[in-house]
Amino acid sequence: LVAREQFAEAERYLSLAVRVNPANVDARLALADLYRGPLGDPQRAATEYREALRTGVDTPADLEQIGDAALETGDYRQAIDALNRAVE
Repeated sequence: LVAREQFAEAERYLSLAVRVNPANVDARLALADLYRGPLGDPQRAATEYREALRTGVDTPADLEQIGDAALETGDYRQAIDALNRAVE
């Protein structure tokens, strides 16, 4: 859906996936990326990234992405946490 630029529909499905399974890190990260990018809502992206951290995201690339997004919104505490975890 994102590849076809059907962003609202992608948001709807990803939000449903997160509601059904709040521990679904992949869906949460995809939703955060959608908010950060095409939907232009960095605060909602930050919320989803924060939840992804709580639910156990552990790949360095994902952690770096979360850290970068946190820097963009001025959430330096989350940025430091995510980036530190990325290099551990």
